[in-house]
Amino acid sequence: MCEILVVADHVRGKLAEITPETIGGGVKLSAQLGIPLAVVLIGDNPSVFSDDVNFVGVNEVIEVTISSGNFDANTYEEIICQLVEKRKSAIVLIPHSANGMAYGPSVGARLGSGFASDVLAMEAVDGELQATRSIYENKAHMEVVFPNKSTVILMLRGA
Repeated sequence: MCEILVVADHVRGKLAEITPETIGGGVKLSAQLGIPLAVVLIGDNPSVFSDDVNFVGVNEVIEVTISSGNFDANTYEEIICQLVEKRKSAIVLIPHSANGMAYGPSVGARLGSGFASDVLAMEAVDGELQATRSIYENKAHMEVVFPNKSTVILMLRGA
């Protein structure tokens, strides 16, 4: 399945503020590309967040239950890599947060995918994904494209 997969971020029993922003960006990109959007919740009781992430435009909410309520980067990396490989996700959106930075680059390296962190904006240009990211301590922005990559990992920065 060619899809966009958004990883929800939550800390101490609360959905992180960056998660709705990441989902909203995914919904917009999903509409531009005409592909479905799934949100994955990982935790010891992921169902408590299901309604909070089921925005208009979200096609599926995936709940992955793990034994610990504590964040573990290795666990997230393993789960996300398995989901991407099984579902053939084309784009994975990860919040650019402390948690996201702990596993996002590892997911990109392990999958051999395209990768960009500190992403400010993304859009489909002629049917291809283009990301805008910050460089030089936010003094400049650059456009990034990902030719010949079947999967792209983007870490979205919050407002």
